[in-house]
Amino acid sequence: MIRARGVGVDLGGRRVLDAVDVAVAAGELVAVLGPNGAGKSTLARVLAGVLVPGAGEVVVGEAAIGSLTPAERARRVAYLPQGGSPAWPLTVARLVGLGRLPHLAPFSRIGPGDAAAIHAAMARADVLALRDRTVTELSGGERARVLLARALAVQAPVLIADEPLAALDPGHALGVMTLLRTEAARGVAVVAVLHELTMAARFADRVVLLDCGRVVADGRPGTVLDAARLAAVYGIAAWHAVADGAPLLVPLRQVAGRATETP
Repeated sequence: MIRARGVGVDLGGRRVLDAVDVAVAAGELVAVLGPNGAGKSTLARVLAGVLVPGAGEVVVGEAAIGSLTPAERARRVAYLPQGGSPAWPLTVARLVGLGRLPHLAPFSRIGPGDAAAIHAAMARADVLALRDRTVTELSGGERARVLLARALAVQAPVLIADEPLAALDPGHALGVMTLLRTEAARGVAVVAVLHELTMAARFADRVVLLDCGRVVADGRPGTVLDAARLAAVYGIAAWHAVADGAPLLVPLRQVAGRATETP
């Protein structure tokens, strides 16, 4: 559904992504992991078409993302950026409704189908009870869920979520990961940039591990997140276990195994 081929990005005279290849199929949840500065958010922006790479290309379906109009791109790829903060005092329902803009003609009104999509997105993100609240008065965690609902309202075949668990309590973090897993089961190609190793190990079909702007591993979580890579990439030792049939991966301590420094 979405593929990055040989993507390279330079920002501020520094190579942030270098010859990155990533492919995410419809119905797949892929977690992008890596230490701070590894290039995760930059990759998310490139996949969403927000940032044009200096080398390589991104293809959505059979179309190069750069060949699409903004409206076409917005209909195909829903993007939840990191740390989004609404600037205008809109109600939650109106903010989530902005996710339907790519489907509307200029000056047209929201129709019954759009209203149903907005309601369903708010229900799935657990923000229906907030629908009449003003977004600028919400907590950070509540705003994060509202912005996720806006992305879901697009009903795009690709969903890119950059740090969707930031500011969420444990219950809502589990709820969001379950929601992303459900979206993948509905046939959406889902990419989630995460720092939470256990969430990636438990919910993702595949893990793409970045370090210094390069893909150092791409595969099943249990294969990628082994002791050697955790030491080399994160400089940590971790405890691996299984509880209630789900994998657990808990960082225990720093180790002197990290071979490179992230720029």
